[in-house]
Amino acid sequence: MKSGKSKGALLWIAKISGAFLLFIILLKFEIVENPFLNMTFRYSDKKISKIFENEPLKAEIRYLHHENKKIRYMLLTSAPNHPWIVFIHGAPGSSGDFINFFKNNALNRQFNLISIDRLGYGYSDFGRAETSMQKQAKALQAVIMEVCGNEAVMLVGHSYGGPIAMKMAVVFPGSFNALVLLAPAIDPDNEKKFTSAQLGLNEWSRWAVPAAWRVAAAEKMSHVAELRKLAPA
Repeated sequence: MKSGKSKGALLWIAKISGAFLLFIILLKFEIVENPFLNMTFRYSDKKISKIFENEPLKAEIRYLHHENKKIRYMLLTSAPNHPWIVFIHGAPGSSGDFINFFKNNALNRQFNLISIDRLGYGYSDFGRAETSMQKQAKALQAVIMEVCGNEAVMLVGHSYGGPIAMKMAVVFPGSFNALVLLAPAIDPDNEKKFTSAQLGLNEWSRWAVPAAWRVAAAEKMSHVAELRKLAPA
């Protein structure tokens, strides 16, 4: 009787272990195309092209080399003389977070749009965390100067992208005409801490955590210190 129970328990353990291993393989090789199910939070160049194939205005993907890193961004140009909106995503996330804005005809017929994969996310040095908001800001500014030059630019920062947008306004004053913050994480005294973030940092567990979550965890742990750098001297 006990032997039967032991075999049953071992069978369940084997099934759970197999399911977990399959889950890790699916994440590692991005076999599931959905960016949320595979937890990469990114859209491939091919996927973005497919999303816009029936749209009157189509987004294009470009890459920029900046300080030995390749930065990817999504661009939609409706007219050369239109002002620019630059979207900055949170953590985790990618340029694809703003696809619905790019498909909004009321918006994209009046503005040119850019959405950038921040360092560590999407296809911009994916999986390698860059916790310095200063370096994040410089990378984003490199894209803006490449595409927009001295034209009118509005920054839109969501969640963790909010303080990075603020950092850009501080480091590059006069470069932007407007700053919009959507649910920004900008108060160092009320920053929420999640115990689960440690799973993405500890050596014994980080191997099983999706790359985008590891990057987000690293940013989370340094977020308070980085926010305090925004305070006036």
